[in-house]
Amino acid sequence: MELNIQEMIKTKKLIRKVMGKNKITDEMVEKELLKRGYKEHTSLEDDDYIFKKVSEETGITIVDTWEDDCQHYIYEESTADGYSVFISAHNPNKICINEDVYYYESDLAECVVEAFESGYHGSTVYIETPSEDYVIDGIHQLYNDLIEVETRKIIHELIDKGYDE
Repeated sequence: MELNIQEMIKTKKLIRKVMGKNKITDEMVEKELLKRGYKEHTSLEDDDYIFKKVSEETGITIVDTWEDDCQHYIYEESTADGYSVFISAHNPNKICINEDVYYYESDLAECVVEAFESGYHGSTVYIETPSEDYVIDGIHQLYNDLIEVETRKIIHELIDKGYDE
């Protein structure tokens, strides 16, 4: 019995699929992430790169000089009796004590994430001291979220090309 070319191609595809040659691997996804500019952050030198990548992908920048037209503000203030509190607000002229004032600096990483998630392309976020740990933690969280989104895109693209998960 003779097979024509189309049947041979179908047979080879079926064999590859059965043998797992069309499986999506972590290595394939990581290679594509690298091509798209996402690298694993392993050192402090990567923080600058991560800041730039998050800013590039979201279109949002962090500034440390007060501007009246920022989309969000995160800064430290003192209470009347000398305690430090942290403000995270869209409008620093209309602060809601129970929503915008934080006693613990550790809560501010989530404020950084929220400021970016609620922002829009071209907006700015004022952060009094961008080198603080909470800012770096928030930016790393945003970077990891971007990697997750990009990973899902890559997997869908590979599935469209005939690969299996």
